[in-house]
Amino acid sequence: MNDAGRGVMAAVASWRDDVSGLLVTGGTSTAYTVTTNQGLPATPNDGQMIAVSFHTGNGATPTLQVDGGLAFPIQTAPGIALPTGTVTNTSYQLKFKSSASAWVLFGAGIAALAENVAAGSVINAGLANMAAWTIKLNNTNASAAPQDVTIDGLTAKTIPVGADEVPIWDVAGAAMKKATLANVAAAAVPLRGYLGGLTLSGGGSQTITIAAGEATSDDATTRMTLGAFTKTFSNWAVGSGNGGLDTGAIANNTWYHVYVIERIDTGVVDVLLSTSATAPTLPTNYTKQRRIGSIKTDAGPNIISFFQNGDTFLWSTMPALDVNTTLSSTAASATVQTPLGVRTEGIFNVEFTSGTGTLAWLLSSLDIADTAPGFGASPLGTFSVNLGTAASAIGAQARVWTNTSAQIRHRGNATDGASNIRLQTIGWVDPRGRFN
Repeated sequence: MNDAGRGVMAAVASWRDDVSGLLVTGGTSTAYTVTTNQGLPATPNDGQMIAVSFHTGNGATPTLQVDGGLAFPIQTAPGIALPTGTVTNTSYQLKFKSSASAWVLFGAGIAALAENVAAGSVINAGLANMAAWTIKLNNTNASAAPQDVTIDGLTAKTIPVGADEVPIWDVAGAAMKKATLANVAAAAVPLRGYLGGLTLSGGGSQTITIAAGEATSDDATTRMTLGAFTKTFSNWAVGSGNGGLDTGAIANNTWYHVYVIERIDTGVVDVLLSTSATAPTLPTNYTKQRRIGSIKTDAGPNIISFFQNGDTFLWSTMPALDVNTTLSSTAASATVQTPLGVRTEGIFNVEFTSGTGTLAWLLSSLDIADTAPGFGASPLGTFSVNLGTAASAIGAQARVWTNTSAQIRHRGNATDGASNIRLQTIGWVDPRGRFN
């Protein structure tokens, strides 16, 4: 072997010894020194690797000077200082990063840190005595060194408010940031069609009461939360107890639709009354709405008393008959006592007083095709009798979907002046946008 070969072997041996953990530091806990076998330049080359055993645990922001060159900081990642007490006399691998002008722990260095984590506790001096649910972070509102924060030991906040903050990962900015709970809630996609609470009550006056509850806006973008509220038929003004009418003045015998509304720039939620079932005149800056029910005035004009249970509305006092005529084979539309402007499932008490013969009476929605009822064959009537020569009366309850003009259809299988048909609205079922 010639001298050149021996030189290469010597260089390889020097590199081997410098990365095998045989190097031991000197100096202090904040200013380490070490001498390599290779003899590195004052500023090491990018990617230069060495493995050292620290003779003592590190202090704050330690540096490492190699072969009498420049002293560079020791970091756990580029730009991240090594926390006090992180290293022990275990061997650590370091790589020089020119972009950070620092020696960065990597590979076996990180593995050595992991070996200091014992079952159930952390025994590394820099992370000592960490209980369950403990994290290391800056627990102040100013620049400060990270501290152990035990989540179990933090003071519990029973009712968080919108201004409280939580950490989030900003995908676009690729960085940790903070956000208020209000903004997090606003960014969350609300459940389409949701409506809970917000039950209406009233009657005999011009004041409507709305129970506390929440609803998703009809454009499915905003969850609106309302406390217990009342509104009168004066012109709209913000706040409970004030006017709620969007335009005009209260009218006799008129349907009004009740809306929850919100201005998203301030988060204020209120209530509005309108004769429009789809396009109320919203107050300035209010952009979100959800219809939560409908009410009607009498000749007073006061609100006609009603009872609400979920989507079901019942008249407190039975109104006049909507149909009171004789059976006809010609289809006819009947206007019933349900809200105008929306489709609802009308609930009716029905009476069929028949003459003689085989007779049928069909109630149907105007949203489906008109057809004559059959007897013993499709389409069956809502009510059917086969009486021969004896007359009879049948009473029952029926449900039929209305159109937006509050109408349904009725038709007999025959025209019989001796057969009387009567229908009275007792209430309606209103999904109030749940399935839109």
